[in-house]
Amino acid sequence: MAARLSACGLASLALWCGLAAAQSPWPSVDAPAGAQVEQVADDLVLNGMHSRVMRFQMSGNADDALKFYRTLFGARHVENTVSGDRTIAARQGDFFVTVRLHAPLAGEVDGTMMITRIGAKPSHSGVTLDTEALLPAGSAVLQTQESVDDGVASTLVVGANQVGLRANRDALVAKLRSRGFHLDREDSSQSDGHAVVMLTLSSDNEDATVSVTDAGTYRSLVLSRARKPK
Repeated sequence: MAARLSACGLASLALWCGLAAAQSPWPSVDAPAGAQVEQVADDLVLNGMHSRVMRFQMSGNADDALKFYRTLFGARHVENTVSGDRTIAARQGDFFVTVRLHAPLAGEVDGTMMITRIGAKPSHSGVTLDTEALLPAGSAVLQTQESVDDGVASTLVVGANQVGLRANRDALVAKLRSRGFHLDREDSSQSDGHAVVMLTLSSDNEDATVSVTDAGTYRSLVLSRARKPK
């Protein structure tokens, strides 16, 4: 007679299965033979999706690299051209692999590979959510990025709104000061005819930079925070 699981047992089994799925190992995706590979980010969180990024350099041309990845990925892959760079991408289980190829000189290829975990619910750290909260009312969040490099955790948030340049500056400084930051430097400049305000701030354990650009019909905001090494 088949044994029956209690409600508690079923819940525990479901939790275990969920954790097992969440912990599926990252795939190892090869680079072409002879390529020099450099790990860029072990855990990059882009718009809530966890990714790994690496770069490689190889001799040859983009067609050589594409031929390698066509064979590696098999028939189920997609190719495109982005700003003159060739790209190829494919799904591998719970992950999506994208390779972008750039040829700076004849006979040389620079490749960037991003492996992204798909299917999981997007996740954002408390620092990212707090950085989003710094944006003035009415702002739209366009992009978030989190990474840990050499033990230093950093967060980037890109937003836009229709608040005035000065009002954005004042609101951001006030909110950052309320979190223990102080303003170290402020610069105003022009970029392609657009006014830009750059702010550098710091607290006891974090550094922050803020860029506010008047893009005409809207203002572009870039906020970056990095925890100071201990």
